[in-house]
Amino acid sequence: MTAEPVFTEARFDLPAPTRGFGAMLGGASYDRLAELAASVLSQEFLDAGPAYDSLEEIHAGHIDEWTESLRGTGLFTVAEVDGLARCWRAHPRSLLDVLLADADEVTARRCALSWTALVRVAALGPLPSAMR
Repeated sequence: MTAEPVFTEARFDLPAPTRGFGAMLGGASYDRLAELAASVLSQEFLDAGPAYDSLEEIHAGHIDEWTESLRGTGLFTVAEVDGLARCWRAHPRSLLDVLLADADEVTARRCALSWTALVRVAALGPLPSAMR
């Protein structure tokens, strides 16, 4: 079981798995790239209000929408975006933390609770076909 981030103010402290992201990023600082990515993506995620569908997609590792947004900015090299994608696929919660960088406390808490629910449901395994 992986450790969930601890809520502090309107941000989350990243758990230990993100500390090893430097290797996935070719030695680049995850914190620096995540901060820059947050400045690009956070408002996009929060503008219409975080959608539960988006949380489900991120939880499932479907992050292409977000990496394509980064590619389109011209602020990141191909290697940096690919490295962030590897990090976020390995630990999808780290992408959610980036997207919530500018969130107010209520939104961040609501998303954290939704994420916890997704983790719990995923632990149960796939639904039987009769329940779908």
